[in-house]
Amino acid sequence: TDSFCGFKGYRIEALSKLSLTEQGYGMPLQLWIQACKEKLKVAEKATKRIYSNVGRIFGGELDDPEKRFIYYKKIMEVEIHK
Repeated sequence: TDSFCGFKGYRIEALSKLSLTEQGYGMPLQLWIQACKEKLKVAEKATKRIYSNVGRIFGGELDDPEKRFIYYKKIMEVEIHK
């Protein structure tokens, strides 16, 4: 439910089916769309939340919600239309 959480595990065989090029915060979006197209299974395991700072920042341009939205939208549009 938190696609941007940094705590993830992947099977190498599944990742080998994907063509991930995003190196920033948009990588999870790219991964989820490609995984869906490849019909890969996704399992979620509960983990304890280790941070509670709602004022957390992304750094740089992504601190601006509008710019972050444009960035995420661009990645989704590119991946959906591949």
